[in-house]
Amino acid sequence: MEEERSFVPGVSRWRADGSKLTGNFGTWRGCEYELRAVRPSQGGTLTLVSRTGLAPGPEWKTIRRHPNNFAATPVEHLLSVPLDEVSGVQEVEVTGDLGRARLVRILAEDAEGRLAVIQSSQWEESDQRRLISSYGFRPFSDNEPLSHQSVAGWIPAERVHLIRRTVENF
Repeated sequence: MEEERSFVPGVSRWRADGSKLTGNFGTWRGCEYELRAVRPSQGGTLTLVSRTGLAPGPEWKTIRRHPNNFAATPVEHLLSVPLDEVSGVQEVEVTGDLGRARLVRILAEDAEGRLAVIQSSQWEESDQRRLISSYGFRPFSDNEPLSHQSVAGWIPAERVHLIRRTVENF
């Protein structure tokens, strides 16, 4: 059943050990899926997200993502289902420390075990520039001063310490 949990070799909201990373999750028909949101739409539905190569079924809508979406697969499959069919709805926030209280949000893991992270606190611009030069991180906008925005990128998992997971159940 693990393949059905929106797992894609390359980018996943689950770590290789099965732990969840930052995102929304719920169980539908015995399988755990990523959710677009934890609050139902006006029609009382939740949207399941599958990042597998092929849609899990013909009723799933396939969309191609914009290539600039950080830590996302190029294709997603979506299915809206009634709220009462989804159990175990959770919002998960995972953070880590790169040293000296430089906190990051952890969004995904790739096939090589690297973590997709976003700077989640005010950092010195010199620390941001080190991530850019050492790991190829990118600022969110080329039109804003670096000191006014966060940077994001992929970093070896062993560089991230004190990983903390906060879970809110709905």
